[in-house]
Amino acid sequence: MNFSAQEVGSNGFNILLFIIVFALLTVIFKKRPEVKTTKTTSPTTLPFDLLDLEKELNEKKTENEELKNQCHRLTEEIKQQKEELGENFKRETFYTLQPLFSTYPTIKKVTDTQELPAKNFVPMLIYLDNLINNWGYTTIGTVWEQVAYNPQYHEADSDDIQETELVYIRFVGYRQGETIIYPAKVSRTLPDLL
Repeated sequence: MNFSAQEVGSNGFNILLFIIVFALLTVIFKKRPEVKTTKTTSPTTLPFDLLDLEKELNEKKTENEELKNQCHRLTEEIKQQKEELGENFKRETFYTLQPLFSTYPTIKKVTDTQELPAKNFVPMLIYLDNLINNWGYTTIGTVWEQVAYNPQYHEADSDDIQETELVYIRFVGYRQGETIIYPAKVSRTLPDLL
């Protein structure tokens, strides 16, 4: 078999062309290993399981924020209840000790004006003044002070005492701010002790 140079050149070119095309097709269609990529540009392009995780994370963030708000609210409620319980305790204790609180200033006044054995007891009761001050209570009037009768602050010993009539405080009352804890007991006359 004799091939001419032209035939060899033509066949060689065809073979060379075939090899180049085959190599290109192999490179182009070669099976590549899968590379997992996640795009974070848009939630709609994310894989299904990543979308679920993101949704769950957002739910947990919302739940966490709600729990923080609830915790803050409960802390404030506990603080308010603590204050209310403290005030209720003081008020209930005061009502229990009220007879002593009411008579104590009168006893002090009597001991200032007369020689009585009760004078020896007054120093033992000084803690009552401290307790009343610590609770934030103030007296309504002073013992034997003459004042204009005011039914909001005073309890008269007689039903016929008229508002603004001059009366004497026989037993002081107590208040806390604008709240009347116990009205002062008043009378038209001073006790016979004077």
